Amino acid sequence: MLVAFEGGSIFRAFLLLLSFPLLCTLRFELRMRFMIFITFCGLRLKDMDVVARVVLPKFYLEDLNLRVYEVVDSVGSRLVFTSLPRVMVEGFLKDYLNVEVVQGSELDTIWNGKYFSRLLATSSGLLLNKDAALRKHFGEKSPDLGIGSLTADDLKFISVCKESYVVTQEDRKPSSTTIMPRNKYPKQLIFHDGRLALTKRGFTSPV
Repeated sequence: MLVAFEGGSIFRAFLLLLSFPLLCTLRFELRMRFMIFITFCGLRLKDMDVVARVVLPKFYLEDLNLRVYEVVDSVGSRLVFTSLPRVMVEGFLKDYLNVEVVQGSELDTIWNGKYFSRLLATSSGLLLNKDAALRKHFGEKSPDLGIGSLTADDLKFISVCKESYVVTQEDRKPSSTTIMPRNKYPKQLIFHDGRLALTKRGFTSPV
């Protein structure tokens, strides 16, 4: 919703909101692809870049689980495999959590790479398979630690790791041990409305 509004328009965000009842009836894969279509189709890459750098980090930090962050902070080399579009999370993960490699669902582009199309940039048109991506990256080796949720997809890929940390429903409940306090943010947060960072043209330009 935030990307649709900040990167696109209030109409795009409203359309995504109206689709909510339909989305609830779809399985995860179809629901994600439908949301990606509404959110990204026709969106300019540079607008998404602005939103990813100056708007999304505030909300990711507020949603960051303190217990999970402490586990992540205790390891050396960090890699993230996610079914979310990579452009939504890569900037935050690398800038704030020092993640070295981010593999996510890739989006197709048109007009010489200036706009997102409605498609995922894979031959199958499917979201990133985290288990397959992890196995391809590590080969015969097993990662030392895997972090995931109780979903079947996550349990499948963290089972490859030597150790695992599963985020339970208890971890998701707001408490002093799960909410990330501002004084523990990994770096200073500078937040402003993403629309203020977009280049203005024509009659909207300052004189």
